[in-house]
Amino acid sequence: MSIAINKHILVLLFLTIGILSFAQQKESDRLRKQQKQLNDKISFTENLLKSNSDKKSNLTNTIGLINSKIRYRQELLNNINLQQKQLNTEIISLKKEIIDLEQKLNALISSYKNIVIIPLLYYLSYPQVALIKPIKE
Repeated sequence: MSIAINKHILVLLFLTIGILSFAQQKESDRLRKQQKQLNDKISFTENLLKSNSDKKSNLTNTIGLINSKIRYRQELLNNINLQQKQLNTEIISLKKEIIDLEQKLNALISSYKNIVIIPLLYYLSYPQVALIKPIKE
């Protein structure tokens, strides 16, 4: 009975992990998309800087573009930091899950040993009686 309950608990645990992983995956995908957009903005800003510096026209535009580039880089760093925190949280969660599963596995192994060993010890503790059937003449 307890083995069946343990199996149900393990199945429920794996389903919960799957759902949490899916939710984290969506957030991770959103952050990666945002990272790509920021990289595109940085590239676009760099191209504008090159065109402005080639023309050597408007110093104010160049300063504004440099400020934009700095702001985009800061946003990119913030995005990468969020991804790193998310991965660190996931690593910690998985480590805790591994420890829990190892403890449950050890408990199940112990239960299984008791299921096998106790009847064997009981069987070995009583002398074996050989039943001899009389031969009919």
